[in-house]
Order: sequence, then C-alpha cells, then structure tokens
Amino acid sequence: MRVELTVNGDRHEADVWAGESLLYVLRERLGLPGSKNACEQGECGSC
Repeated sequence: MRVELTVNGDRHEADVWAGESLLYVLRERLGLPGSKNACEQGECGSC
C-alpha cells in the first residue's frame, strides 16, 4: 500500500508491505536512520 508521511516537516511517500514496521519504513525505505530499535520483544514499551 502507498502511504504518505510527514517527518520533521518533510513529506515522504513509500510503498509499504503488510507486516513492515514504521521503524523499518523510516530507516530502510526513507533513509532516515535517526530512529532506533529497542528490545524487539514488545517488553520495553518503546514501540
């Protein structure tokens, strides 16, 4: 599905597959590495 995002005031569009996380889309599809991953378990509450 095609999504439109505004990140830090800049508009972006990306094709997103079912199951992709917002973190993956930001880092891998949009090239915005500032977002960091935490535990990947859902236990720490950052997601």
